[in-house]
Formats: sequence, structure tokens, C-alpha cells
Amino acid sequence: MTSSFRALRTRSRAGIAAALALPMIAGAGLIGIGLAGIQGASGETPPSQGAVLPAAGDGPARTEVPEQFFPTGPQERTAQQSASGELVVPVSELEHELAQWETLPGSADAVACTGPAPARQPADLPACVLTDGEGGTTTYHVHVAQLAGDQDGYGIFFSRGRPLDPVAAEALSYDAHAVAVYPVYEETSTSMPEVLSAEGAAATAQNVLAGNDVEGLEVIEVDGAVDLRQARAVSGTARDAFSGQEVPITLIPVVLDGEAPALVVSIPAG
Repeated sequence: MTSSFRALRTRSRAGIAAALALPMIAGAGLIGIGLAGIQGASGETPPSQGAVLPAAGDGPARTEVPEQFFPTGPQERTAQQSASGELVVPVSELEHELAQWETLPGSADAVACTGPAPARQPADLPACVLTDGEGGTTTYHVHVAQLAGDQDGYGIFFSRGRPLDPVAAEALSYDAHAVAVYPVYEETSTSMPEVLSAEGAAATAQNVLAGNDVEGLEVIEVDGAVDLRQARAVSGTARDAFSGQEVPITLIPVVLDGEAPALVVSIPAG
């Protein structure tokens, strides 16, 4: 699990600036190169026939969803946090993580968050504001999620410009859910459509779980197409291989302009 998150961290403005002179794989940015190099347990690429191209006017307007949505991490609880049984991410950590991704070293950009992030109190999660050198501001909304297969690990997610929709926000809620993150396509993928059909999304979600060593869950359906350009939740269902029970899952695309897509899959915690 942690390797997927660490690969995402290579996509910071500083990292991009340092790598501009490097040749890029066609159709993939730094996040695609870093994440796609991590082979899932299945080692398979979701089938291209599971993807569909959007028709004109399909889906909600981009203004209804965050401009960008991305995770940072992984983080591990401190001994003090583990002893207290509570997870409150301090302001300094939030500001550091956002600055790592969205500011250039030596720039006049500054990040300020409205408060710490109590993981178990989603209604009280803060926002952060990035102020650029010319005084322009951008707001980022904070979410803290438990990592699948790692009860002591957590990821910090930022949605830029707007909050996530309520279903997506609930899917990231600590304790109730755990998340896995993985690239949608591999380096060798010859086709990278921007919209996955329900069948293609189910195959991709299974690949995300496999890539994070999440075992015992079979994704059996996704309720609709997944637009990889929009951080909008799409619900689905998986079957627990041990109990045979069906459990709800939620898919949320990671959206970073100019980067190859990744996918968050939220599953019940426990």
C-alpha cells in the first residue's frame, strides 16, 4: 500500500521542474511513470474494451467537481497518537504536505490551513489556502483516510477549488472506510480513454485492490461509467470471498492536470 502513495509523491512542482528535460512516455506524466511502474498482484492491464469515449455533453460540468483531487503520504501514526487512540493531523503537517505538491522551492507561495485535521470528525476537517506571490489564493479542502491493510497508516487528500461530493467525502471517512490507490493504466498501455465503462471500471477497481495487496474481495459490479477527468464518486459492489457477503465500494478518480490517471477505491474498514 505504502509504495503506491510514495510513488504519487514524486509528482510535486519541484519534481516536475527538475524533470522537464527528461523524455516522457507518450500519454503519461510523472505520476503515470511512477505509479505504473508498480506491478499489481495480477500484473494485468484493465481491458481496453472496458473503456468508452465520452459523447458531447456527457457528465456534469467540470465546475461542479474539484479542479484537482490528489493524495499525499503515506503517513504513520506517532506513538502519542497511537496511545491516545485519536488521530489529529497537525496544521504543520497539512501545510508541509500541500506545499510539497503545490509550491516551488524559493517561490513566494505560502500555505496556511485553518486548523488541524481530526480524522474521526469529518465535519471539522479544515481547509487550506495557498497564496501565490501576486496575492492570488486557491482553497484546498482536506480529507484524512485510513489505508487499506494498514490500520496505523493514513493518507491526506486535498480537493482543490471545491469540496468533494458527499458520497466521495463519506468514502474517505476514517474508521468506516479504508482506501487503496493505484494507476489506471500501465506504461505499456496503448490506449488511455478518459471514461471507463462500468465493466472497465470494475476491472480497474479489481486491479487497484490487487496492486495494494488487498485480498478476499471480488469486484462484481460498478454502478456506472467512471469519468477519469472528474473527482466524482461512483458506487459499486464487491463480494467477500470468505463470507460470501456483498459489500459496498466507492471509486473516486485522482485528478491531476497533465498527469496519467489513478483511482481511489474505498472499501469497508476492518
